[in-house]
Amino acid sequence: MRVKHHYYYEAKAYLISFLEKNKISYKVSDLPESKNKLCTFDLYEDQEAYRNFRNQFFFLSKNDSIKSIEYSKKEIESAEWLTVRSMNTKVQWEYEEKAFRKTCFYKRLFIKELYYRHSEQVDILSVTKTVKWGAKQYFSGPNAADDLLFCSEKAKGLLNNRWIGLEFWPVKKYNSSEYCSDL
Repeated sequence: MRVKHHYYYEAKAYLISFLEKNKISYKVSDLPESKNKLCTFDLYEDQEAYRNFRNQFFFLSKNDSIKSIEYSKKEIESAEWLTVRSMNTKVQWEYEEKAFRKTCFYKRLFIKELYYRHSEQVDILSVTKTVKWGAKQYFSGPNAADDLLFCSEKAKGLLNNRWIGLEFWPVKKYNSSEYCSDL
């Protein structure tokens, strides 16, 4: 596992000099409606250049990077847990109360509605619009900030019987008894 930081700063001469001195590849882009330029580059926490960067540019916040984790193929194949996150939102799904079992309710001060700590899908979800999958796209997220993941038949075929504990549910067309194909 390697931790990668994707940085984005204004392209200043001292920053470019540091990147070139440490042989770090970078890209300089024009900022729209501005005379300034943006410098973007990636550093891994296990690199000497990352430590040099943190020492020399200590005044820059650690929050000025987009942090991500990269796993080797061997690590992924031997993993006990699989986490998949969608990078886009294409599926328009409709919330139906009967599709979820909610437990551990609580109330918030001055609000009449109940809130729940846990929610488990117990019935089939419904969508109003089907997905047109791309050539290299197998997963898609919902049209809201929900913790759901939809996949194509190809993704199901690739993952099925590879990891214990995966379960695939069909998806219905909203207000219909028909199932969506390839979802």
